[in-house]
Amino acid sequence: MGNIPPPLLIFIVIVVLSAIIGGLAQVLRNQQQTEQTKAANARAASRDAANQSGRSGGSDIDRFLEEIDKLRKKPAADMSGPAAPPPPVARKVATPVADVPTVEPRRPRVADPIRTASPTRVEDLPVAPVVAPANKSPIVTKSVVPPSNRAPLVQTEFGKQLMALLAKRQSVPMAVVLHEVLGPPKCRH
Repeated sequence: MGNIPPPLLIFIVIVVLSAIIGGLAQVLRNQQQTEQTKAANARAASRDAANQSGRSGGSDIDRFLEEIDKLRKKPAADMSGPAAPPPPVARKVATPVADVPTVEPRRPRVADPIRTASPTRVEDLPVAPVVAPANKSPIVTKSVVPPSNRAPLVQTEFGKQLMALLAKRQSVPMAVVLHEVLGPPKCRH
């Protein structure tokens, strides 16, 4: 016994224990099956005794179980015989319909000449040219505040980054996408 290496000894112990547990489980399973068959036989004997004593099936549950047993046995008996073909069914003959104007099938829609295929990328969108107004109106489009009275622009790091983002063409679509993804849900708007 001293010459057996420890891993082999552990393996042997595990195999022996699993065999013992498997044998005990088999014995207990057999005992349970014998008890179930004894109980089923006792129920069948009491049912038969109740039927022979003149009672009409005992309780409602017993009658229900008997009906189920009859229904289970009935399809098995029906399947043993040859299957008869179903009786022929009389079909109605379609009567001719009076002349009904036919409707022309829909023709496939031709592409609208006004609409053109939409570009798939934002970079492909056409840029509208800047047009000067035809009539020179006295509307002032520049700032009314003289340049000397303006507040000095503060060049912060955030301001620099914001101006760099706004200078790119892709920043507006990116902002829309980020707002949709990271913004509050639609139900809270």
